[in-house]
This record gives sequence, C-alpha cells and structure tokens, in this order.
Amino acid sequence: MNTLRFHQHLDQLEQQARQLDQERGDQRKPLFDEGLFSGQPKNVEPCVHQARHHLEQIEQLIATEAADPERLGYLCELITLQIHALQRELATVAIRAKEPVVKPKFQQTIEQLYQSLSQHMEWERRLVAMRDDALVRLERAFGEQRQQGQREVLALEGRIERCRAAKLKLEKKIQFQEKNS
Repeated sequence: MNTLRFHQHLDQLEQQARQLDQERGDQRKPLFDEGLFSGQPKNVEPCVHQARHHLEQIEQLIATEAADPERLGYLCELITLQIHALQRELATVAIRAKEPVVKPKFQQTIEQLYQSLSQHMEWERRLVAMRDDALVRLERAFGEQRQQGQREVLALEGRIERCRAAKLKLEKKIQFQEKNS
C-alpha cells in the first residue's frame, strides 16, 4: 500500500491548520468529538498530528507480516473520518467568519436578578391560575370544545414548566453571585 498521497494530503492540511490556528488562536470549546481526536484539542494542527500518527501506525502494521486485520481496519476507518473532519473544519472557516458573533450577556446585578425572579414568580402564579380555570372549563366541555380545552391545558402546562425552569436558573444565578461576592 502506497501511503505517499496520504502524507502529501496531511502536509497540505497541516499547513492550512497552522495558518488557521495562528489567525484565530485557541478555541473556547474542543473542535471535535473526543471519540474522533483524543485530548479534546482546541486547535486544528494537533488533530492533523494525530491523523499523521495513525497513518504511521497503519504503515507499521502493514510492514509486519502478522498484522491484525481488525486493528488495521479500525485505523483505516479512523484516519478516514479524521481527514474528512479536518477538511470540513478547514472548508467552513470562511462561512463561520461571516456568522454574527454572539456577545456575552451583560452581568446582571443581584437586585436585577431578584427583580426578574419576582417577575417570574408572578408569571408562574398567573399561569397556574389560567391552567386551573382551563381545567374547570374542561370538566364542563364536550366534543370539540373538550379537545380544544385539553390542548389549552397542555400548552399552559408547558408554559408553567418553562417558567419554573427559568425561575430555577435565576435562583442558581442568585446563589452563585451571593456565594462569590
């Protein structure tokens, strides 16, 4: 098996990766799934090095006469997936550069958090009252009105759950700020 083309392709990918890493630096999150590249790299070039290492392992296995076909097959599949992932990452850089940058939300003061929590508590109270009213109407409804009432109750239950989740998130933020201030 001639692996020269693979080495040449990895050389090209390495040059592109090095240039990209110099331009954008470390990423906040790992670029690839940890099953694809070990160590959760936050740059592209280390991933190219891992792919090159796997290619070298393939070459060593081929050179030995008692090569394990399962291991060889696994490495071949892995390096194929790695090269495709690297190509995708490098090809989508221009597209991602045009995406709007999400700015982090401003840090709310503890007073603002308590005010927001109070607002969510009021919304939850109103939603529960609306649901209770809908349940009373549902008991008296028949046919199409009953189905519509059931949908209304379900929608209100969903809104209540989302409100409670937001309330819980606010409580955690408050706890975090009180603990760290």
